[in-house]
Amino acid sequence: MDETNQTNDETKMITEDTQGLPDSSAGDSSNSTPAESATDNAYFTSYEDVSVHETMLKDKPRTLAYKNFIDDNPELFKDKVVMDVGAGTGILSFFAAKAGAKKVYAVEASGLSHMCEKLANHNGFSKVIEVIHGRVEDISLSGDIKVDIIISEWMGFYLLHESMLDSVIFARDKWLKKDGVVAPSNAYIYIAPVDLSNHFKDKFKFWSDVYGFDYSPLVNDLKSSMFTQPYIEYIPHDPKTYISEQYVMAEFDLSTVTLQDVEEVQEKCTFDIEQTGKLHGFSCWFDVKFTGGSKDVILSTGPESEPTHWKQTIFFLPRSIDVSENELIGCRVEMKQSNGNKRHYNISIEMVDPEDDEEDEGAHQIPCDCGASRCAMIAAIMQKYEDDHPELPDDADIIDIT
Repeated sequence: MDETNQTNDETKMITEDTQGLPDSSAGDSSNSTPAESATDNAYFTSYEDVSVHETMLKDKPRTLAYKNFIDDNPELFKDKVVMDVGAGTGILSFFAAKAGAKKVYAVEASGLSHMCEKLANHNGFSKVIEVIHGRVEDISLSGDIKVDIIISEWMGFYLLHESMLDSVIFARDKWLKKDGVVAPSNAYIYIAPVDLSNHFKDKFKFWSDVYGFDYSPLVNDLKSSMFTQPYIEYIPHDPKTYISEQYVMAEFDLSTVTLQDVEEVQEKCTFDIEQTGKLHGFSCWFDVKFTGGSKDVILSTGPESEPTHWKQTIFFLPRSIDVSENELIGCRVEMKQSNGNKRHYNISIEMVDPEDDEEDEGAHQIPCDCGASRCAMIAAIMQKYEDDHPELPDDADIIDIT
């Protein structure tokens, strides 16, 4: 994980989301340039580790959401042709085959495709499931075949990490019938401001008594290191932690979403603070919804739901700021695919005045004591700089280096 890059605007945090974030879903790739081939190869190789799939298979909310949707909507699978994009060990293909699918194309680009085929044969699905080793962008199906439904577990941290959705879009455009279904069918990204004071208290309690010794001076260094990158953790819902209602910052209809739609996501979010405290940053998570049949299913990775391996992704501000009950704060969020590695996103969160138009935000002088969250952030960072860089005393020696 590259360190957080700070821009000249001290209210802005930019995180380059690189390979430091673990892979979060087994999947296929999108079209890659020669420069990206090494990244894709590393990505696929990471999914040849069976322990990665063990983590995902043991994630009951994740796996049961797919199973329940398939079991509860047999009309979508009985005698149908199914494509599983990023099949991994094949569990979604097995669910579909058991539900009566006529044919299942299990597409897997990693070397685990051989294990997928072995497991399919071992479980009696050799006549139904055809395992195809390759990227979905590169494979071909015999004849002029179209599929009735595409199933895929493509979601990454904060939904978009790993950019596997690109492959699902490609498969949809090339292989899905006009009246076909993509499962899941809808996806939503949520964001909420968080006060992590209690979380830090619990997390760092260990350091106050390390076998009888006080290691608490390490805590500030640990916090500083944590604040430089996205923090993946399950933070259960608590009104003292989640200090405002969640905001839907993006939503996607999988039947119509385009590659351009997911290359860059921008949204200005506003929050009505419900609890006086500290604003350390923003928690981000996602839901996906399965529709198109007789019974819908929702998979949520939020703080009020059963924990999943995705947990939540916390994006820290450079410095916490004080917020008060009933205060209105705003931020502008930008998620943009990295030019160097499209599987990862550069994420920017900038504090803004929720009541200002974008063109008016630069009108505030620096420093400004208007009380707006953006100006409070600038003041806090300027104060931190002054604390860290005290003025020289009047009698300090001046060295001439000319």
